[in-house]
Amino acid sequence: LARGVLRPQDVRKMRALLFGELETDEQSNLRPLNEAARCAARIEGRLAGGNLCTLQTLCGGDEPFSGRGRIVFLEDTHERGYKLDRMLVALRRAGAFKGARAIIFGDFDGDQEPDGRRLGAVALRNFAQEVSVPVFKGLAVGHTKRLSPLVLGLKATLDRHDTRWRLHTRFSD
Repeated sequence: LARGVLRPQDVRKMRALLFGELETDEQSNLRPLNEAARCAARIEGRLAGGNLCTLQTLCGGDEPFSGRGRIVFLEDTHERGYKLDRMLVALRRAGAFKGARAIIFGDFDGDQEPDGRRLGAVALRNFAQEVSVPVFKGLAVGHTKRLSPLVLGLKATLDRHDTRWRLHTRFSD
């Protein structure tokens, strides 16, 4: 399973998950990106989300993405800042984040502009300031060597640990 590419701890975690040996998981060091996240105490919901570009293509379809009542995670790769901004705006205008409990950004690698600037982080911060939903960053999910498994639909809890936040997931209901 991607030997030598992924972090060994993520491979062990994926194996344990696939073989039913993992009951809970925790990802720590999440950082709040907006005031709603800084003021929140504890957030619960089921996990939903995935690749930002893929979810944005569902806008206007028969079954558009909905984060209502969910903790939404988003990640993407090789998308420049203006494209990330456009996709987030399209999802927001389509109501995808209406009623969401929280949004957590995973990895957004490869966002380099032709002049070398990295504007992806700017697009994510701007989005966080425009929504009333708590927004966090730092989830180890994406197209990089950090690839901790997340299972859609599972119950999850976000809670504060000192100045950082943790995402707890339970693999049994």
